[in-house]
Amino acid sequence: MQISNLLRDFEPKLKGVKDVYLKLNKSLYGLKQALREWFQMVKKFFKSIGLKAANTNPNLFIGNEVYILLFINDMLIVGKRRYLNITKIRILREWRCKDLGPIEVFIGF
Repeated sequence: MQISNLLRDFEPKLKGVKDVYLKLNKSLYGLKQALREWFQMVKKFFKSIGLKAANTNPNLFIGNEVYILLFINDMLIVGKRRYLNITKIRILREWRCKDLGPIEVFIGF
């Protein structure tokens, strides 16, 4: 990708140089896979605590009297209070996250 004049204004070393190109680092290419990697990690963890992805929706995990609906990095957890609390404790131990409390409105997706 050729460097625009705007970038040359921010980087004085590039002002007099002709035919300068940017090279994308490998880590930038990996960002496309970040969501997939996150989902694989979540799926593996949920499996380890006895949850299984539903056949009809891979973002819905079922097991242990609990249902977890995953949307990117948000989770809606529904179930009997006893099992729900156990599952929340396991999730809080695994990842740094915040419990936003009981849901008031859920429109769906």
